[in-house]
Parts: sequence; C-alpha cells; structure tokens
Amino acid sequence: MKRTGNLFEKIADLDNLLEAFHATQKGKADRLEVRRFREDLHTNIEQIQNELLSGEFRFGE
Repeated sequence: MKRTGNLFEKIADLDNLLEAFHATQKGKADRLEVRRFREDLHTNIEQIQNELLSGEFRFGE
C-alpha cells in the first residue's frame, strides 16, 4: 500500500483507532460482537494496528 505524507501512520495511530471504535459503536453498543470486542479493547486495537502497519489487515466489504 502506498504511503503518502505519513497519512497511513496517522490512520493506524492507537488514539485514532480507539476514536474510530467509539464512533462506530454508537447505536450498536449492545450487540454481542461489539461487547466481545470491547472486553479486550486495547489488545484488539493493538492487533488491528499491527495488521495495518504490516500490510496483513484484510478489509471487509
């Protein structure tokens, strides 16, 4: 993936990923998959960050 102006690193920043999670869970906080993700939030966010930075992250539909 092409990295221009450190934008990708800003996207993969832990604070940005946490903010994105909080924004996307609005109205869905009671869903089982959201509750499970939130149970180990920091580990899950760090895993996503590592996958993004290594190029291993697979984007969904």
